[in-house]
Amino acid sequence: MRSETMLTSGFATLSDLIGAHAAEQPAKPALIFGTTVLSYAELDERMNRFAAGLQRDGGGAGQAGAVGGP
Repeated sequence: MRSETMLTSGFATLSDLIGAHAAEQPAKPALIFGTTVLSYAELDERMNRFAAGLQRDGGGAGQAGAVGGP
């Protein structure tokens, strides 16, 4: 499903929207922080790795969690 359709059809997760956009325009910049630029394809891949790690460690739908940074 196209990201534009997802936005107008009701409910979609952020992950779904980024994945759809990555399929449509993978090289387009999705996230810019200082000198770091991630394309939609790179952001989608990182999000998928993060989600897989959460699932591997016992996380799942409906469970609360915390994310920390430096």
